[in-house]
Amino acid sequence: MGTTVDQENGAEGPWWAWTAFGVVTVATLAGAPVMGRLRDALLERFPGTALKGLAVVLAATLGIALLGSVSAALRRPDSRTWSRWLWMVVALVALGIQLLGFRTSSLQVDIVEKVHIVQYGLLAFLAATALSRSAADRRRLGIEQIWLPICLGTWVGVADESVQGFFQLRTGDIRDVGLNVLASLTGTCFAVAVGRWTWLELRPRPSDRPRLAWITSLAVSAVALFFYHAHLGYVIRDPELGQFHSWFNAQRLVELTEQRRAVWRVDPPTGLKAWAKQDYYLTEAAWHANHRNERFQAADYTSAWQANRILEKHYEPFLDLESFRGAGKHRWDPELKAEVAGKAQPLDPAEYLSPVLRFRIYPWPKSTFVGIWLGAVAMILWLGYRGAGPQRPKFRPKEDAAAEAA
Repeated sequence: MGTTVDQENGAEGPWWAWTAFGVVTVATLAGAPVMGRLRDALLERFPGTALKGLAVVLAATLGIALLGSVSAALRRPDSRTWSRWLWMVVALVALGIQLLGFRTSSLQVDIVEKVHIVQYGLLAFLAATALSRSAADRRRLGIEQIWLPICLGTWVGVADESVQGFFQLRTGDIRDVGLNVLASLTGTCFAVAVGRWTWLELRPRPSDRPRLAWITSLAVSAVALFFYHAHLGYVIRDPELGQFHSWFNAQRLVELTEQRRAVWRVDPPTGLKAWAKQDYYLTEAAWHANHRNERFQAADYTSAWQANRILEKHYEPFLDLESFRGAGKHRWDPELKAEVAGKAQPLDPAEYLSPVLRFRIYPWPKSTFVGIWLGAVAMILWLGYRGAGPQRPKFRPKEDAAAEAA
């Protein structure tokens, strides 16, 4: 009795990889609203040990994945061995960009953020493995089996960040989407390096081009739509105070101030809840209050005074809320205000631009952004359909053709 390709591969087809991909995806999206609180609780419970332990686990995981990939590539010597090592090098370059390029001033944030590498690298690796085993000709690895896992990682990453932006405890960020895409590229490259293919065909077949174009345009649209909602906003120009960034235009900010004053007088928010919808007016006010308090602690009384003036004029209902950390109300008492005002230096409102949310909200014209987005999608689809034609005959290795002729 002959053996099937699945038996030769040591697995009953791609079902296990798709199942694992689905489990990791569901776990990622379901845990997005509460992952921040779990992380903070763990770091608070074990302030030094948790961070070191996480760093060790991440380093060990990446090391095991690298050694396993090298070992698997060495076990498959063929005429395409150089190509396998090239994909390994691409994976290592992408990994290095994630480790060295996506850094902040906080070591704690950097280490926790690197969970994305393992998370989305694993997702893409599973998707690439499933797609290669699902292919009609498992000996041939085409561009679709390489490109689609990266796009799948992009879609899941955008959904993950969108879920975070919807609920209170976390905030979605395009920077994390970029990290997710790079991690997906890393996982896909590792999967290609250790795959069971005998022929690598990176040039798309004419009949495959429209499908690849639609896949690409959907991935680009997902990222653009997320950026549109999460990062596009306005610069509020106040002739008395200066400028600051906001998700709302000036008129809407006034309307929200009046609405929150009426609602919070009766039912003020008392804390952040994992499954409660994000209130971006409250989020903005909290960012300005944190900036004010940090500048006050640093004895930068000019910046602290300016931030407090913005709070009093544009986010006044927030000042009468009780701090979620038990530090009392956010409003400064008259004595403290007088003290800070006396130490602050005068600022020219025409030159002042608050740093709050400056690198998270971009005041680009929304119509221009949408136009560029739609133009890019149209260009991708045009390139995909341009030159599309009937499918070329499938590649057959010489040894298979000779055996069939005999």
